Amino acid sequence: MDPIRRRLLKSGAVLASVGSHAAVRAQEAFPSKPIQLVVPFASGGGNDVMARLIAPYMAAKLGQPVYVENKPGAGGNIGAQMVARSAPDGHTLLLATNTLTLNPFLLKNIPFDVTKDFAPVARVANQPIVVVVNPKLPANTIEELVAYLKANPDKVSYASPGNGTPHHFATEMFKQVAGVSMVHVPYRGAAPALTDLIGGNVQVMFASIISALPYIKDGRVRAIATAEGRRLSALKEVPTIKQSGYPSYEATIWGGLMAAAGTPSAITRKLADTALGIVQQPEVIKQMEAAGFEIAVGGPDELQATLRTDLAQWGKVAKSIGMVAE
Repeated sequence: MDPIRRRLLKSGAVLASVGSHAAVRAQEAFPSKPIQLVVPFASGGGNDVMARLIAPYMAAKLGQPVYVENKPGAGGNIGAQMVARSAPDGHTLLLATNTLTLNPFLLKNIPFDVTKDFAPVARVANQPIVVVVNPKLPANTIEELVAYLKANPDKVSYASPGNGTPHHFATEMFKQVAGVSMVHVPYRGAAPALTDLIGGNVQVMFASIISALPYIKDGRVRAIATAEGRRLSALKEVPTIKQSGYPSYEATIWGGLMAAAGTPSAITRKLADTALGIVQQPEVIKQMEAAGFEIAVGGPDELQATLRTDLAQWGKVAKSIGMVAE
């Protein structure tokens, strides 16, 4: 080997070693100050509950306080923008959900790019969707619901917490795979939608289990199927839509941690290992499931794949129902 080539190889090895040591030092030094965990919605919702469940465990593992900060507004975009524009050092995190991938089809001029302005950290849990009906509707299974809808096209109304919510899109996606039609009645939140479902003003709702479970337990609404890929621990007797004859159907409200783009991979990896370790602890699983969540873990690559899949899936639904960003 000639001397010049030998020197180049040697210098390359030195640079690689320096880079490796720098990554290790960055990981070891992090965090150097308190971490801000941004929830882009008001307190009391599913994201807020999830954040406040995992924050104390993260603080204990990382050795720094983890503060939950609610930044609601613009369908979650205000909080998301705050994180996208934060310093890429891992000290400001977003507890993201499907709204991040739905909003591009609902709102124009979003001040960030979902796939370019964030560094995915970890997917930690789902807020499962359950299909609930008013008890007077003659449908105890998803098969019976489909038969009733086909016999009564556009005579049944379904509620959602609002236009463009995951619940709305999940219902429209089901209508497509099942070949049925229903009239959409959007509400301003899950509570008034469930109130009208109980009262019989609407007959069907694809609802978050966190909102619907108390009413399922007291019999004011009937659960006939879940939208997850597998049965829920809180409703083991209720089959999935997949199990009910629609194997291609699956919808959920996922929750995951994201940092600003440019955050060193050593830091996102440390955050991912911390978060995934926490949500797989038996006591945390117990707390999460008691609150209505299902543990669904994945690292940065898995969360990035979820974002891409969501954008493609919701884009098709938005186009099919003629939804235009406003």
